[in-house]
Amino acid sequence: MKRKKKESRCVMCLLLTGALLIPGLGSCSKKEPAAKIFDDDMSQRHHFTFAMLNWGQLNKSTPDYNSDDVARIFEEKLNFDWDIIQTTWADWIEKPRIWINSGDMPDMMFVNFNFKDIQSWMEQDLVKRLPDNWKTRYPNITNVYERTVVGPALEKAIPGNAAFLPNVVFFNMPTRPNLVSHFALFFRKDWAKALGFEVKDQYTLKEFTGMIEKFQAQGASLPGAGGGRVDTWNLDTRRVAETFLLYQWADSGVGQNQKFYKDSSGKYVWGADDPQVLPLLQNMKDAINKGIVSRNFASFSNEEQDDLFFAGQAFGAFTGGWSEFVYRSYNRFQDITGLDPFECIQEATLTDAEGDYKPYEELNFFAGIVFNPKMDDAKFDRLLKFLDFVVSDEGQNLARMGIEGKDYTRNGDAITITRAKGDGGNFEEIYNIYPFTGNLSHLLICADNFSSQSPAIPQKYRDAVDTMYATKQKIGVDTGMVKNFNFDLYFFDGPNYLKFNAINIGDEMIRVATMDGDLKTNYERWLRDMHVMVDPVLKELNDAFGN
Repeated sequence: MKRKKKESRCVMCLLLTGALLIPGLGSCSKKEPAAKIFDDDMSQRHHFTFAMLNWGQLNKSTPDYNSDDVARIFEEKLNFDWDIIQTTWADWIEKPRIWINSGDMPDMMFVNFNFKDIQSWMEQDLVKRLPDNWKTRYPNITNVYERTVVGPALEKAIPGNAAFLPNVVFFNMPTRPNLVSHFALFFRKDWAKALGFEVKDQYTLKEFTGMIEKFQAQGASLPGAGGGRVDTWNLDTRRVAETFLLYQWADSGVGQNQKFYKDSSGKYVWGADDPQVLPLLQNMKDAINKGIVSRNFASFSNEEQDDLFFAGQAFGAFTGGWSEFVYRSYNRFQDITGLDPFECIQEATLTDAEGDYKPYEELNFFAGIVFNPKMDDAKFDRLLKFLDFVVSDEGQNLARMGIEGKDYTRNGDAITITRAKGDGGNFEEIYNIYPFTGNLSHLLICADNFSSQSPAIPQKYRDAVDTMYATKQKIGVDTGMVKNFNFDLYFFDGPNYLKFNAINIGDEMIRVATMDGDLKTNYERWLRDMHVMVDPVLKELNDAFGN
């Protein structure tokens, strides 16, 4: 499922790939006594309240989340029931803040990540900290926590036991040890071949824009090109800044948490000041002026530029490369054009000018959960046992596929989905069959993790995504080119820094690139104007972290 873009994004994410299915699991429908599973007394029943974000996976009529067959399996193992309080995209950030600060919160809440909030709540004991032995008592939670990257970083930043459990996007990371973005080039390889270009898994910006220039000059007569009416490279303003600046040099000053970096002297500097940014900006200006970038780039919104590409109306795009999106988009392309997407579309990696892939790593989490500090320890232990089971192999297969033998069958490593299909011919969402599972969709392990190994998505779609990640692993992660995330900046709360970080530098650079007059003169004037805000930020950063 594609989440809407809000404050805490998984770089969906970032997102969708990784394997969940572990060979050799027994039947998920087998109901064992709880004592044999956890070696603890489960005789006391507990009732939990859970505030969960509803992005479409929860029935708004509030069904009984305790009565379906998957719910009964969980309840028989853990002897609990729960009430679900739904939050929405409109209130999921502010409403939990109000509940927490008033001291009147549910037992467990799905919350946005904001470092200052988390730090304040923990210092005031407004959320419950995990027990001293939690990493050994709840090993499945620990495995998830370590993979988020942000979890261990928080432990260093805030003294004491953890109180915020981030939800991992990819439990099985598609690239290791650094997670990279799933965004990729998509282009019409049938047209590229007809124009004499080699179809590859990676391209420099110069190679790709050269391909588009030849398409502009000679592509009007190609089948489906509409006599020259088809667009060129469909990018919105954000993707223009990313492809021409951020992916060419990660420290160019465009990234949300990457506007500043330490130079060789150990001092923080602003990336936009570096002389190598101006040539990148000139390339962007030229591409905009020549129409290599769609002339509609400034008006595109809500990913309509991607929709047009997958409707056969553009040569290229730069968009999400995760399995579920590729599957849905390729099918849409085939429905609209009548063409085989695997004969017509290539997914590839955009590199820098040297053919390297060296962005900053992606954070591997989306939001997280916190707990009511008034909860007694016995109830808290049961709730953590529940979470530990949710992220176990058995718990994840129940959450993603339902009940073995009823909703899917297993023959060795091969999985066959047997649940009903909807009107569109796709399998019914598991949370529509078992409402209980909607609350598990992004609980400690996001649904994104399951996508590339989902038997509901044919292998050839997953192979295309795997190739994209394998390329980035080879030319970025394995070579040490991918940069480690800077948590000093991510957690920093200097007032000048926070104010400046809210500025969209990518939009600012596009504005400069599209001004009349000499680019160098305009850019240098813009830099001088920006330093009224930049200089106080640099002082804050270097006072805190310099050398």
